[in-house]
Amino acid sequence: MTRGIDPKVDYAFKFVFGNEEHPEVLIGLLNAIFAESQSALVKSIKILNPFSEKDSPVDRQSIFDVRARDNTDRDSLIEMQMLMFDWLPERFLYYWAKRYSQRIRKGQKYEALRPVTLICFMNGVMFPDNPGYHSIFELRDRHSGKVFSDHLVIHLFELPKFQKTLKQLASALDRWLYFLKHGQDVNLSRVPKQLATPGMSAAAELLEIMSLTTSKREQYETRWKAQMDHDSSLDSAHKQGLVKGRMEGRVEG
Repeated sequence: MTRGIDPKVDYAFKFVFGNEEHPEVLIGLLNAIFAESQSALVKSIKILNPFSEKDSPVDRQSIFDVRARDNTDRDSLIEMQMLMFDWLPERFLYYWAKRYSQRIRKGQKYEALRPVTLICFMNGVMFPDNPGYHSIFELRDRHSGKVFSDHLVIHLFELPKFQKTLKQLASALDRWLYFLKHGQDVNLSRVPKQLATPGMSAAAELLEIMSLTTSKREQYETRWKAQMDHDSSLDSAHKQGLVKGRMEGRVEG
């Protein structure tokens, strides 16, 4: 049996959510997130770096994120993080700050700056002591809770913590998280009724297109293999580092 397309693989992720011909997919995802955090919902959107056939899954310089600007002039940066590193918080802040600073041109007043929301889905756990799978970080006073500025918002989703079944899905966000976590196992020709919303159906259709189109499937498989090889090499290096550390500790002891 052919392996299904995993929407967590960055090449597939951008094909689904960075597709100019189907903006309803990204709008559906963003509104599910913004509804949970009581933020302004999206009516229309412009994808700033749409998926292109020129995106190379073997090019290490390729950045398979999605950048979009909605009708409220808010920028959203959406990405899938497959690997976990200690320096991810710093990377997220840098990523946000770089985009935020690009919203103002030389000579413009600071009022020209607009909110930038960073949204990251993680195929790992960043906060093991926190049972929640959705973390929202903002600039707030630790005493009063007063918001310093609404221009910085970071949404982090730890997918391994999301354990709901199809029958337990209770919100639009639940459905999108389920799709991201289990998309490769969904019957794309007969989407379960719990996932049969307009945006979700379009997302499933895009996965099916990638699965049935030879060139896209090959690109996906190349990227999937590259990610697996990269994961294995990092895991091997981590284990070697642990073994070396134990040996050095015994020698010193």
